[in-house]
Amino acid sequence: MDEAYARSTGLLIDTRNQHRVRVKFANNSAAYTSGMAYGVEWRFGRDSESTLPDLLGFHIFHNTPANVILCDTFLYDSRAFSQYQHYLVDDDDGYQRIQTTAAAPSIADLRYFELVRQGEEEDRICNLLVGEQVAAWNEENQRRVQCEQKLKALQASQVQTLQPPPATVASQHHSVGSSESHATTSQNSSATISQGSSPGLSSQKRHRWRIKLKRGQSTSGTITTGASVYDRVGRAFRLPT
Repeated sequence: MDEAYARSTGLLIDTRNQHRVRVKFANNSAAYTSGMAYGVEWRFGRDSESTLPDLLGFHIFHNTPANVILCDTFLYDSRAFSQYQHYLVDDDDGYQRIQTTAAAPSIADLRYFELVRQGEEEDRICNLLVGEQVAAWNEENQRRVQCEQKLKALQASQVQTLQPPPATVASQHHSVGSSESHATTSQNSSATISQGSSPGLSSQKRHRWRIKLKRGQSTSGTITTGASVYDRVGRAFRLPT
């Protein structure tokens, strides 16, 4: 949670050293927190809905990119994307990438999920008895190698799928009148295609979503925040600002 936002809502922040930690993100960047806010009541839905609030603890950061960032585990456990899907609003942010569906997440999404899994597995292995850690690490290393091989194979198959069919180039060449302009246009067409203007890559737009969430007590009504979170297939979800 953003420090300025936390203070504006009246949350108490414990800034003692034992509550300040170094957090490493999925992109390998790291930052130290300003402290912790404990016992924060969080509730999904409208005021009239009788959902019980969850008591959450938030790491407090200075100048975060969003007011509140919710843990994906909490969102999944609370079934936020299924039970409260009627609060989701399509928000086209103008970003462009290959369209993904629940059946076909992008390579970047799969790599992110694998990094999260690896971090959780490392924590689990470190908590094992010393005699059990060697076998656990051997099994984990084998799994990582297999996963990397699968990701590379999937990436290669997607690249082949995105290659334009030869008929596209031929039709562009056929439309040119003279032989001289035919050669020039052929070169330009080939250059344009080789630069990556493949169907589906530039025409499909990435969509984000907004979900309205309400936090109890501190204020009346619904608190709208600006966190970006991800569902199981890597679609971006933005909490409204």
